[in-house]
Amino acid sequence: MAKKIERRTYSVRDVEARADGDGMRLAGYAAVFNDASVPLPFKESIAPGAFRKTLSETPDVRMLINHEGLPVARTKNGTLKLEEDDRGLRFEADLADTQEGRDIYELVKRGDVDQMSFAFRVIRQKWNDDRSRRVLTEVSLADGDISVVTYPAYPTTTVEAREHLKEAIKAYKEGREVTGESLAVLKTIFSDLEEGHEYIMRAVEMMAMMVNGEEVEEEARENVGDFVEWDSSGGTARGRIEHIMEEGVLGIPGTEFSITAEEGDPAVLIRVYEEFRDGWRATETLVGHKMSELRYIDPLPEATEEEGRKISLRLAQAIINSTK
Repeated sequence: MAKKIERRTYSVRDVEARADGDGMRLAGYAAVFNDASVPLPFKESIAPGAFRKTLSETPDVRMLINHEGLPVARTKNGTLKLEEDDRGLRFEADLADTQEGRDIYELVKRGDVDQMSFAFRVIRQKWNDDRSRRVLTEVSLADGDISVVTYPAYPTTTVEAREHLKEAIKAYKEGREVTGESLAVLKTIFSDLEEGHEYIMRAVEMMAMMVNGEEVEEEARENVGDFVEWDSSGGTARGRIEHIMEEGVLGIPGTEFSITAEEGDPAVLIRVYEEFRDGWRATETLVGHKMSELRYIDPLPEATEEEGRKISLRLAQAIINSTK
């Protein structure tokens, strides 16, 4: 099942509007790391590295206004550039010389608009035990967008609605059926939210699933046998998970090192893989890391014996030719 598009809004005060030759340029952040959202009714933040994989796949991302209408910039034609730095998802956009492009340029320049939002799909996430906090560890921007937004990120007029949602979710967590007054409250909230404030939409989806008796998607986390990558002193390293320890100290075989598991952040033993011929192969090296340091990747392709034979034959032929 395709993952749903979600949207988040951030008030980033240093969105810049500046003239660039004959054009108009905006620059700033569409998302920032470790900045907890107002409850949805859960709190949410984005972990550093969450955009790394999707950006490496060069997704076609459009820059919109309020997530709708024609694009004012686009990565496909080079008018929109995205990168992940230590603060978040940074963008630079050469705006189209259209009425919408000119309007949003002037509004940002005057300071009337200073908020950015981005549309994404959740690939990997981590919830705490009571599901009051979610950390996005990997997201996809494919078929998504970044948007300059003109409505408040978290308007105070929705405080009461958020309180009703929190009360309803509390009832659900305690095993009480969402019926009667609680159900009526939810239906009212759903009706009121049809106009859509993007910051609350994930909560609406969750509550709709609860009312319909559907299960809420559980946290995605790496398992034994999964392939992962991590940052090392020599660059990005890759390997396969061999063991996960939820509690205690994990010793690394053949070394004096160990990793201590923490609550919500297990210790992981990984078999390091290396590039070989036309693919990858396992090495004898084992390393340990915290789960939070790892990023899930697709299975690494194994080097084929046939390709190895071809290389050996070419090498042998080269040696023969050199002795003639």
